[in-house]
Amino acid sequence: MKIWFIPLNPTQHRFRVEREGREPIDVALETRSLLLHDLAHYAVEATEELAHGFYGLLAAGTSLESLRDPDGLSREAFDALMLIERRVAMTQSAFKKRGPGNDAASRGLRQLWGAWSKTRHGSAMRLEWPELAPEVVVSAPPAPGS
Repeated sequence: MKIWFIPLNPTQHRFRVEREGREPIDVALETRSLLLHDLAHYAVEATEELAHGFYGLLAAGTSLESLRDPDGLSREAFDALMLIERRVAMTQSAFKKRGPGNDAASRGLRQLWGAWSKTRHGSAMRLEWPELAPEVVVSAPPAPGS
């Protein structure tokens, strides 16, 4: 699964997910409140090899709508996501405070944030789940309907 974070303007970015044999997920998101959280999820899930987290479920074919609506998930999947959400919140909080956080997830988040900081308009940060190897690429995938 390929994941793209694409700056649109100072307040929004595109989140694009490409999965084999499925239509891409492509949504515009508000950057200030969502980007750091989404990158913290990726860092926690990739470093801890969590196949039942947000990105693992996307890779397995779960729709974005199901992940946004707790009623769209089984009780077991929802409970697992809530446990991961706590870990993500701790990693994100430590990152914001620049406090302790030398664990693998915190280092991964710093790596992702550093790559995002180098991503300019017209380029994109690309990830390939579950690798923690962000790549800034010059050309972003085309916008939906282009």
